[in-house]
Parts: sequence; structure tokens; C-alpha cells
Amino acid sequence: MISIENENDVENLETTMFSHPLIARFLKNYITSITSQYLDYELSEYGSFYFLESEKDVKTLYIMDGIKFNLLEETAEYTELITLQGKREQVKIVHVCFIISDCFAISVFTEVGTLELETEKNLLKDNTERTVQLN
Repeated sequence: MISIENENDVENLETTMFSHPLIARFLKNYITSITSQYLDYELSEYGSFYFLESEKDVKTLYIMDGIKFNLLEETAEYTELITLQGKREQVKIVHVCFIISDCFAISVFTEVGTLELETEKNLLKDNTERTVQLN
């Protein structure tokens, strides 16, 4: 699991070993747009961002000073199936957002096909779909 918690993590996204370079580019753009709105790169103040690399990452996410958060037992605020479109290639990712309080949210991303089919189906309940062009 890749945890993105501060400006340094955001800057290092493009050197992180993602399965596809479009994922790193998208996450960097997405998180930078959020942090610029808050004018603060200390993400842990208002949210957590995770990229799940395997099924075992789903079991339990630990956030907010060790409080357990079970991804499969919580109700998502929204779920997106995002197609990242490059010049010659594309990759699909899932984005699930959980609102914990008025000032704290958890965003979880994973590449389609990384998780077990049942887990992916569960996360994609009532999802929206969009395409993001990355050149």
C-alpha cells in the first residue's frame, strides 16, 4: 500500500513504482489540486490518500493515530471508475472516498483488476464513471 501524507510524498509519486505511469501522473495532479485549495501540503490534517497494491491492503487501513478502518464495512460517500487516457494507452482505476467527519476524508485508489473480484464489485457499488485525458 502506498500512503500519501505530505508534500514530499506527492512530489515522489512519479518515482514510485506504480504499475502504470499514468496512475502516478493522475494522483500527483489530483492531490496537488486538493492541497492547493487548502494551501497546505500536510494532508494528514484533513485527509488520507492510499493506493492499494494488493488484496491484503484492503483488509484494514490504519488511520488517525491507529484507529482501525475496514474498507469493506464502511459506506463510501462516492465511488468512481476512472479511465486514465494517455496518447496511446489507457488504464482504469477505482477511487473510493469515505467522509469520516466534517473535516476529514479518506480517498482510496486502486487499479482495476488488482483486487479480488468480490472486493472490487463491493467497492464499485453505485459508482460513477469518467475519463481523464493525460497527455
